[in-house]
Amino acid sequence: MAGAAGEVEGLVLEAVAMLDAQDPIPGYLFFLTDDVPFEDALSITLTDPALRILDTARLGGAYATGAWRDPAIDGPGRLSFRFIDEKRWRLRVLPRPGPRLPFLSEPRGVHRPLGLTRHFVLAAGPEGG
Repeated sequence: MAGAAGEVEGLVLEAVAMLDAQDPIPGYLFFLTDDVPFEDALSITLTDPALRILDTARLGGAYATGAWRDPAIDGPGRLSFRFIDEKRWRLRVLPRPGPRLPFLSEPRGVHRPLGLTRHFVLAAGPEGG
């Protein structure tokens, strides 16, 4: 739930990125996996500096194999990593909540709680992309 203190989903903390004055908004990005070798999922949670949840997304699906690897900072508020199907996933933090259409705004495999806004955008590219 946006704006509420809460728990992040996942079992293994893969990374935490701190967003500071150079980024679109201050806060933290948490990346956690479930530690299920052949059906792993990645949870991404964005919080404000007081650790109140602003946005969350889950990446994965039935029989989708993935291993979190090759994280990179691509610029202010921009990160990338490899996960499912060797795709290079790109995350961009928005300076203010942006609109989203449930079931239409997200790439295949990305799941979010119901809502009409998002604080970050995920996109996927092919290997090497």
